[in-house]
Amino acid sequence: MEDNYIVYVKMDTTSRITAIEGGMYLPKDLTGWTQIDEGIEDSKYTHPQGNYLEKGLIDENGCYNYKLVDGVVLGRTDEEKAIDIANQPTPPKTPQEEIEELKQLVADLASLQLGV
Repeated sequence: MEDNYIVYVKMDTTSRITAIEGGMYLPKDLTGWTQIDEGIEDSKYTHPQGNYLEKGLIDENGCYNYKLVDGVVLGRTDEEKAIDIANQPTPPKTPQEEIEELKQLVADLASLQLGV
């Protein structure tokens, strides 16, 4: 007898698929999860985490590759991903960058004092 395996996804407020689970290892709590598919004895269904989404969950830029629209998994466009990238917060400055800014500030202040 073949087992039937269920695939679930979680989405953010814009329907981007942010997690995929199911198969042999169902989430302990299905709150917030949406069933998208089911099947038998195929790694796509038994281990969907790494096998269900052809391009994987996230691309090389940290953008989600898929969205769920009316119950259908769709690939996100380059334009949609470009908006994600444009809206990413600026990373914090490294300690070295902060030191360099302070050095420049001190140099600027010194040049102002010399000019007085």
